[in-house]
Amino acid sequence: PEEGADLAGFSADTGQLLWRTPAIDANLRNPGIAQIEAFAVWQHIVYVARYDWKFSAYSVESGQLLWEVKAPSRTALDVAVDEHGVYLGADDFVRAYDLEQANILWEKEFDSRVGPILVEDGVIYIALHSREISLVAIDLQTLTELWQTWLGDVDVTEIRSLILNTGVMYVGANRLIAVSKENGAVLWMGEPTGRLEELLFDNGLIYVRNTA
Repeated sequence: PEEGADLAGFSADTGQLLWRTPAIDANLRNPGIAQIEAFAVWQHIVYVARYDWKFSAYSVESGQLLWEVKAPSRTALDVAVDEHGVYLGADDFVRAYDLEQANILWEKEFDSRVGPILVEDGVIYIALHSREISLVAIDLQTLTELWQTWLGDVDVTEIRSLILNTGVMYVGANRLIAVSKENGAVLWMGEPTGRLEELLFDNGLIYVRNTA
């Protein structure tokens, strides 16, 4: 099958392939494999968003499909999860589902495309592809906005990764940016480097994939 279309589970002890999901033909009129754009794992379930397809949940142990639901959009997908729900960013929507049955808990529509998204400590952080707002933080209990910030002349369409560490959010765009988790204030901006993806913080260093 086409690269990027399968999801697979491997044994952490032996590296043995335990299961693999079949490729999905997303469009019967114009056949093409539904690429995996994002996935997240919580306990015994892996949640998967595929381009031009549905939002799916699989068993971590067996790869069995547990549920599959129609997404509010089939493009610009990202997934985040915590103990209260699984969150799907899709085009200009963010929708929250319960973990086990995919019941919709809430949804919010924005004036621009969203993503990536990040959830931590009861707050969802959302990058917006807007000329006025670049990042927004929303309290998941009350769904009230905690803060919003604008990143100036940074190309928001290049924001590809968000991570948090000790009160600071690091944003991977066409440069590395640090933002206060508390109020969204921009702490610093690095020099332009080209698109930065897959940020990882470890022992005081930030590792990135540079796709420029």
